[in-house]
Amino acid sequence: NLMKEKKVEVEKVALTLLEKETITHDDIVELIGERPFQGDDAYKEYVSRRQMVEKEEDPSLDKEEKETEQEEEGLSGGTGGLTPGLAFTSY
Repeated sequence: NLMKEKKVEVEKVALTLLEKETITHDDIVELIGERPFQGDDAYKEYVSRRQMVEKEEDPSLDKEEKETEQEEEGLSGGTGGLTPGLAFTSY
């Protein structure tokens, strides 16, 4: 049974959901690791906030370079009502 095989991972996710109520794709990766298969690049880009955070924290880019980069990537115009990095919510 898959649930018994992955009991530790399920418990980690459950405890985090009880604590946070909403967790992101990056939270899942930190808790149980990367997916065991290669995912679609567009999906990875959408759900992962790590790339955005790393670029924001990159000291080699000045403010103007970061803004230009965000505009080129379409990040400055909002998300169309969607939340990047949102993977699961509990109700």
